[in-house]
Amino acid sequence: MVKYVEDELDVILKILGNRVRREILRLLAEEPMYLPQLAKEIGVSQQAILKHLDKLMEQGIISSYYVKSDLAAPPRKYYKLNKSFFLTVSVAQSLVNMNLRRFSELKKRLFPKDELMNKVNKLLYDTNPSLLLKSAGEVLNEIDEKINRLENSLTFYLELKRRIMDKMRTVINEKIHDGLKRKVAYLTFCSWSKGNFEDIVSELAEELDIREKKISKIIKEIQECFQLLD
Repeated sequence: MVKYVEDELDVILKILGNRVRREILRLLAEEPMYLPQLAKEIGVSQQAILKHLDKLMEQGIISSYYVKSDLAAPPRKYYKLNKSFFLTVSVAQSLVNMNLRRFSELKKRLFPKDELMNKVNKLLYDTNPSLLLKSAGEVLNEIDEKINRLENSLTFYLELKRRIMDKMRTVINEKIHDGLKRKVAYLTFCSWSKGNFEDIVSELAEELDIREKKISKIIKEIQECFQLLD
């Protein structure tokens, strides 16, 4: 499962690394479009756009469908978004986080039962277009404010995490000089307070391509080095 997520993350990062593909996704997020529309909006040849579309289709990020023309012309091929995901990337000294989440995995039980949620539900079930257009902007602004506060909080806690991890790495580097042993210490220091390494030995052995017996031996040596054994 972890491997699947990592592979998908690699694909998404590669896709988003290209400006034209980012523009295609931005436009398709607004509405489905056909090839000449995309080429005109982005200012790139249809042939180049088609190559990017094929790449996005190959990864399942977009899909296509045909619409019959009112004129005596072949059906027109439209493209639309096919995946919804949330990507966060944090890069700092002692801290690199890359998380990919799918909106489809969001649990309804996590939805807050507050005034904002009541406003959202009212909008979603309102059948009056005039009232919807009048109220939507206010609710969207309120949501943006909450998102901004959450992002600020996330940045704050990531900085706290970075400081602690940086301190931990400094302590480990001062006591351990063997490269492999240091790496095992880095990968396991969140487990030191629990004192139970049985669950992570097999994962470490697979990740580092080392026998579990050797990993267990290294962990014991680290515990002895820091006097963590009972």
